[in-house]
Amino acid sequence: MNEGLARVQAAVESMIVVEKIVKADNLTEGEWRVLKGVVKFLGKFKLVFENEVDGLLPTPPDELTEHNLRFFTHWEDWGSCNECGVKSSRRRIGICMVEKINFSSPIKPVDYPTFNMYGWGLPCRSPLIPANFSAEYADYLSRPSEIQLGHCQQPCPVPPPMVFITDSKGKIIDQFEGTEGGVYSLDSGPPQLPAMVHRVTAYEEEGDRIRMMCPKGAKKSVRWQNCSTTVKGVLCRPIDPFHVEKKSQGRIVINVVNSLLIKKITFFDVGIYSCYYDGRLVATTKLFVNPRRNRNLKKNIMIFGIVIVAMFFLVAIIYLIRNT
Repeated sequence: MNEGLARVQAAVESMIVVEKIVKADNLTEGEWRVLKGVVKFLGKFKLVFENEVDGLLPTPPDELTEHNLRFFTHWEDWGSCNECGVKSSRRRIGICMVEKINFSSPIKPVDYPTFNMYGWGLPCRSPLIPANFSAEYADYLSRPSEIQLGHCQQPCPVPPPMVFITDSKGKIIDQFEGTEGGVYSLDSGPPQLPAMVHRVTAYEEEGDRIRMMCPKGAKKSVRWQNCSTTVKGVLCRPIDPFHVEKKSQGRIVINVVNSLLIKKITFFDVGIYSCYYDGRLVATTKLFVNPRRNRNLKKNIMIFGIVIVAMFFLVAIIYLIRNT
């Protein structure tokens, strides 16, 4: 949190607690309300580390299989290193979350339909969690969110080398600093366009299956991301191959060539599925799910039409025979 906006106390048990927030002069009334809401929503943070030798490790998830519930920490991406060129530190934030282990099964002994609207779970301090649920599982919902510290080392940025444009005799006619900043010379020819993103819109029926392929599927540095619309807007989250396969009981799988397979499609699968290679978007599939049609209806209509046509010809033939 920015200096001057809050006073932070680090407790002995490595718990970070926001004791008091002070409004800065440059904050608008709207920004002040947002800041107070964020502090109240996050509550307190537990300080953990990436390696056991440095201190406490992240809290493992609590799985209540008999209740079909899982309390866990959802980790955001790592931040950048504090310094470049030397060994430094990085950090990331983990938010306490609760979700259903098997999304298609109810919570036991009492089901809460609210969780059916959020396939990725809800934050432990979310106001959307019913009061009865909060009271029943207070011990698990009270687990703190976490800030994880880790070591890192990244190279410092290097300025792009000078590019020299020469004529047929080798005379320099133009020079500039690389092309990474979008600077090109009119004498160096047209720049090479980046690869186009492969975009697909798929309309599938409920219960069908779909296979979404990634152009760089054979590479190891491929990851999938799902963006779905919620009551709070568009929510995008990376797809963990192991977690999603376990959670869906094999219904959703990322295979060895990084293709995303969804079996027995449901309406909860609607969304935009994006494939990234080395952090660059290479393919997206926008999935729509339609209600399953009665496949026998079309067949029955066809048979009925054939029967009507046959009866018409039969009546016409009988009429012609009688007249002759």
